[in-house]
Amino acid sequence: MEVDLTVDTECTEERLIRNVIRPPVGYDLMMRGRVAGRERGLGTELIVDELRQFDFQATFFVEALCAEHFGIDGLASVCGDLLSAGQDVQLHLHPNFRKPEWRHRGEQPLADNIGEYDRAAQEQLLRTGIDILERAGVPRASVRAFRAGNYGAGNDVWMAMQKVGLAIDSSLNLCYIGRSCMIVPDAPRIDLYEPIEGVWELPISCFAEGSTYRHLEITAISSTEMIKALQNLKAAGAATATIVTHPGEFFFIDDHARRKGRPNRINVLRLRRLLAFLDKARDRFEVRTVGSLAHELEAGTKRVAIDPVQVPSGSAMLRLARMPAQAVKRLIA
Repeated sequence: MEVDLTVDTECTEERLIRNVIRPPVGYDLMMRGRVAGRERGLGTELIVDELRQFDFQATFFVEALCAEHFGIDGLASVCGDLLSAGQDVQLHLHPNFRKPEWRHRGEQPLADNIGEYDRAAQEQLLRTGIDILERAGVPRASVRAFRAGNYGAGNDVWMAMQKVGLAIDSSLNLCYIGRSCMIVPDAPRIDLYEPIEGVWELPISCFAEGSTYRHLEITAISSTEMIKALQNLKAAGAATATIVTHPGEFFFIDDHARRKGRPNRINVLRLRRLLAFLDKARDRFEVRTVGSLAHELEAGTKRVAIDPVQVPSGSAMLRLARMPAQAVKRLIA
């Protein structure tokens, strides 16, 4: 089975905290995780360092519209570092980043889910994002995939992607359907499929947890659950497993203004255990990038199953074992 390690790499808009507006937070702190007193950042730089130990590549879905506020130079620096490290850079969009200071300006926020826009507007957002990534030094031909911020796409995104020449969407997340994810699949999809000709959907991998789902995200489940889920997905016949994380999952920020922060040691350990498992299980799991998958699909060298894979169930025992660590993270955040 092939495994996609994906990283949603983004800044943050302004936030209202205890009735005080905190300004938007940019590339160095939110993407790289560069905090005072540390030579290497605790975000993208930490992730790249951990991947390098095993010679793995991940796909960094980099939010592009933040350049309209923070400028193109910082984004180009982040993308350049990722590409120089041999990582894959694809498109991520949070439309509200066209106006991230709406509270400060006394205005209304922009819709942040791309699925809330009509198809023509979606096409324009995608084109703008692609253009920004290209200006940031990412070769246009290599930008083949997209993930919506908040997983907030609908079925129209596939047609919009077809118009702008993108091959893979990775916005379908069963955990977020009925919330921000507006995609209506033909079945509970957790494996790669082709909803319209020439555009493929690569869902975030999930397992059933009671009456709902839990997705394979570093901060959401333990490393034991992650490994067990990969094994169960393989046993169920899935061809792909898609794991998601964010740079901000690996550090806490104690003081934004003074750039004081510390590592999230629980999540860092989860990442290390996952990578160590994948390294030892290379005969069963192949780590690859979404960009390389797109090129195989477009070249016709990759076959995609038509029938959906049954969603495997999680373990109630492992879920209970996860609770103390999750509580500790909330306590020390």
